[in-house]
Amino acid sequence: MLQLSKYAYGNARIRAMKSRLLTPEQVAQLTDASDVHQLFDILKTTPYSQAVSTALSHPGDKKIFERELARQDLATGKKILTFFKGAERKTVLLLLQRYELDFLKLALRLWKKRRRLEAGDFLSDETISHRIDFAQIVSASSLEEIIALLKDTPYVEPLAEKKNQYSEKQSLFLLEAALDRDYFSRLVTHAKSLGRADRAVLEKIIGLEIDIENIRWLLRAKKYYSGKELSSEWFIPGGTHINQHKARNFLSMTEADRDTGGISFGPFERLSKFAGDDIPAIEKFLDMLLLGEIRRALSGYPFTAGVIIGFLFLKYRETRFLVSLYHAKRLNIKKEQITGET
Repeated sequence: MLQLSKYAYGNARIRAMKSRLLTPEQVAQLTDASDVHQLFDILKTTPYSQAVSTALSHPGDKKIFERELARQDLATGKKILTFFKGAERKTVLLLLQRYELDFLKLALRLWKKRRRLEAGDFLSDETISHRIDFAQIVSASSLEEIIALLKDTPYVEPLAEKKNQYSEKQSLFLLEAALDRDYFSRLVTHAKSLGRADRAVLEKIIGLEIDIENIRWLLRAKKYYSGKELSSEWFIPGGTHINQHKARNFLSMTEADRDTGGISFGPFERLSKFAGDDIPAIEKFLDMLLLGEIRRALSGYPFTAGVIIGFLFLKYRETRFLVSLYHAKRLNIKKEQITGET
């Protein structure tokens, strides 16, 4: 009865929000759009019409559509925060930090390239979870200064840990991988504080997401890097099916043997059907696999945190899809390159 009263109101509201997500038919129409104009015409008939209107009113700002999508997601997340208290509220805050982490990575890339902050790069007036001045990070003179600017945030520890290695190698990859590892580690730790049913849902989704992130890094390591020792730098612990031993085995294979077959087991068995360099098709398969797991969480027993977790993961993934699609259409990338279809 306590479980029922704790989730009933919030979950009912979130299920109503879920009905505003894109349908598979709409996703197909958007993917088939011939250009940005047609993409926007289709989106005008969806809950994303306001983001489209804002983007059209600022034609010279190529980042504003992405910014408005994130702003909408954060507004939704903050509304969800009002439905819950305690550990459930912390769950929502942690999932919203994914957006903050994305903006921090972008700030680090701009800082590394010594680029001036551009209009629309960030939600300049929006506090996501911590008060971070991204403009100051971009203009910082050193990594040490960035770490000082991030005081009282969870991002200090992973960046400080890699500070000396970054000084030696000047690789932003080390910093981004450390931030990802730290974020998922905090999610896994938080899951242990939830009740049994809620913990099971979060660990299942997070475990699969970590597996997928590790597969993505494995395929990049295969294509762009060499050496099995690399896995310790970026491998994210906490996955359900792929552990560090399997990752090392995959990276230690000879170039002739190393293919998707080396990571094709469990829910990833169908990866063996893809060529190792067919990244778009692999990405599509992995995303569909995760979406299927999330939708199962949403359709299961209705009074667990699974509804909260599932919806926020779906929303984040949908926004990432729309941002990627927008830039692909803007750059005239063909549908086959987006979907991996031939």
